[in-house]
Amino acid sequence: MKNFLLLVITFFSFQLINAQEQTSQPQDAIYDFKEVDVKPEYPGGVEAFYKFIAKNFKAPEEEGLNGKIITTFVIETDGSISDIKVLQDIGYGSGAEVFKVLAMSKKWIPAKLNGVPVRVLYQFPISIRTAEKYYRNSKQ
Repeated sequence: MKNFLLLVITFFSFQLINAQEQTSQPQDAIYDFKEVDVKPEYPGGVEAFYKFIAKNFKAPEEEGLNGKIITTFVIETDGSISDIKVLQDIGYGSGAEVFKVLAMSKKWIPAKLNGVPVRVLYQFPISIRTAEKYYRNSKQ
């Protein structure tokens, strides 16, 4: 009887351990922004992040430049940014500039899934429109 009871307890212990392993998230998994319970947030909110980018990003001085730079990066469980990639760039060094600015970013408040901080892939587009100089003929 003791052996049977020991066997039953051992069986349920393995089942419990197996169930715990299935519900935990892998440490190195990168989740989509839509999959998490709590979204990552820049300190001060998204507007503060836009202000940070606007303040630090030096747009190319090319006249009449109009386009979009698309970047992705991973927000780590400690809020730091890693794996910065420029998916679309408008040239004139804009990709390198956005990479530099994102690397200077403050730590974010990390995303959470089931109450646990997780890594999240974040996509961020930056629209660029530089002024055009208009020349008027002085003769009318």
